[in-house]
Amino acid sequence: MKLFFLQQFIYGLFLPLHFLFAASGEGSFHYVSAHKKFSIQKESGVKIIKMGSQCFYQRAIKPFPHCKFIKNSFQKIIVDSVITFRIFEKLQLKHLVVGVNGLQYLSTKENKLELSSKSSLELLKKFRMDALFTSSLDTIDVQKIKLLDALNVTVIKIPDVEEDNFMDRLEWIIFYASFFDLEERAIELFNAEKERYLKIKNECRGLGPLLIGSINFGKWSSLQEKSPLRSLFRDAGAQLICAKEKTSFTSFSLESIYIEFKNQRVSQKLLAENVLWFPLTKWKIRENIQEKVYYEKLGIPFDHIQILNTGKRNDKNSDSFWENGILNPSELLQELCSLKNLEQKRELKWFHLL
Repeated sequence: MKLFFLQQFIYGLFLPLHFLFAASGEGSFHYVSAHKKFSIQKESGVKIIKMGSQCFYQRAIKPFPHCKFIKNSFQKIIVDSVITFRIFEKLQLKHLVVGVNGLQYLSTKENKLELSSKSSLELLKKFRMDALFTSSLDTIDVQKIKLLDALNVTVIKIPDVEEDNFMDRLEWIIFYASFFDLEERAIELFNAEKERYLKIKNECRGLGPLLIGSINFGKWSSLQEKSPLRSLFRDAGAQLICAKEKTSFTSFSLESIYIEFKNQRVSQKLLAENVLWFPLTKWKIRENIQEKVYYEKLGIPFDHIQILNTGKRNDKNSDSFWENGILNPSELLQELCSLKNLEQKRELKWFHLL
């Protein structure tokens, strides 16, 4: 008799879980990102999406503690940048994007809404938006969150921009896709891209010597140590010249960079063959006499080295590299590897040589 009651007690403990996951009868699925920043779990049709302190669930009969219930699939969404829009475009979901969020405004095809105005709530109601996908940067303030909460709009803050390489950043496409039941397709896209990337990396002959940085407002600016672009150069076999290992975007005084250049004999390296220079400034240095004097003191021979830049030559849409290129890291790597001999044997899509 005691055994019977014990069995009934144990059954009673697990009965709520059974009903909690009782849904469509689909099989189980579990995915954890390589950087372990997000996970997706499906059991009997119920889906749980976790990322840091954020947790979402779909199709459960009973609520999950500390998790927010969301619809099976959002129908109208807002994004905070063109880059995020390109992600939905790659997932063939761009038709769901109805607005782009800015620091002070929310722009749609019809209106540009100033969210601090009293009429904002009434205007937002007309669009009946389901979710805002925003980066972890400060692109959304407390006022906006209050307005969106009042309309039951789900706010999802995603730290994809914090990744230090393009492959880790691309993996977040799986997280985006999970809210639309497209995670398995996104995993296939990501794995195929990763396979191409690693193959190109293993076969790359090496980009060779590369100087990264430029004079900006009287200081030498360089890429941060944990930078996706710097990681890409490394994967292409670049030998970084005078690259200080810092954890944030760095600017050095010209005096300190003179000493650094001299200690590392940078001018001698730049006089070697097949050297690339990736400046962080967009202006034409040859036409800026004052800046050119500084560069000559550093020993940078303009007429000898090749200057590398992102985007197509004379392309008005110079930001296309950051809007589309980061979703195609294998293409970026392939182009860099093709510059081994500093010859543009074919027209490049994401980079160009000045």
